Amino acid sequence: MRSNLFRLSAILVFAACATLASATCTPPAKAGAVICFPTTNATVVFPMNIEGAATGENGLPITKMILYSNNVKLLEKDNSDTIYLVMDENDYFNQSYNLVLNAWDSEGNLFQYSAKVTQVGGYYPCTYPASGINFCSPPNGSYQPNVFLQLAAYASSDVTSMNVWQNGKFLYSSNGNLAAADYGTSTASNTWQSFTVKAYKGSRALYTATSSYRLYYGCPFLVTGCATYIQIQQPTNYRDLNSPFTVQAQTVQNPAPITTMKVYLDNTVVATSTGATIVATVTASAGTHLLTVQGWDTTGTLYKTQQVVNVY
Repeated sequence: MRSNLFRLSAILVFAACATLASATCTPPAKAGAVICFPTTNATVVFPMNIEGAATGENGLPITKMILYSNNVKLLEKDNSDTIYLVMDENDYFNQSYNLVLNAWDSEGNLFQYSAKVTQVGGYYPCTYPASGINFCSPPNGSYQPNVFLQLAAYASSDVTSMNVWQNGKFLYSSNGNLAAADYGTSTASNTWQSFTVKAYKGSRALYTATSSYRLYYGCPFLVTGCATYIQIQQPTNYRDLNSPFTVQAQTVQNPAPITTMKVYLDNTVVATSTGATIVATVTASAGTHLLTVQGWDTTGTLYKTQQVVNVY
């Protein structure tokens, strides 16, 4: 078990050093600004890669660019017509974001572009309730990656301590009105599991909440050393592509035989195969797309990997 804050700190340090897979945003032909990636209404995986560019009036140089997410400044850059960022400390949640790019040329002309996007694969946002327990993660009835299982339960201000059980086994106690931790296991299964959290005021139990979930074999972007997972060999994450493009994936070290694999483009099945490998040609419209590869073994256990492609 590791604390939520420690894990989050580690993610932010890693992401700040991450390498951009595609820094190819081209300034528009006419005066204006653009966010090339992600395109509006897209769903992307954590950590979000943002690319923008701008062109001044009559070819005037761009002297300042500022990128915002949900009204919070992410990055400011001077004397450049392009801007790149791999996520930010404000953007590690699974939720929608309104990205806004402002750019000024040497005569002070302002150009603005916005894109609404949704991020998955990060932390689940949580808030303290007025009364009771807000059990945010794992969401009840959800599938969760076996190597990055997040627990987040926030209780109201009358709570002084919380106890946590996993599958009926006591895990730990915490002072205050927050129970948060990350867990990992080398195995996954198709059976339901659960976390139960009980909140106390002194020695008196006030509230109880339970969330049920299933584990799949997954290897999120910032997790290393995964033993069993689906490896997407083509294309690489955040790749700029022309359509059609090739998707090639394989299941690694699966403990039971794989019966089916499927490729999804924005949640629509575009290819299916039997066995532990899949190769498919995928046609997609211009824009940012969520690419998902899933597999199932003979026990019904799920394997899943997600990444993003940008189609021109």
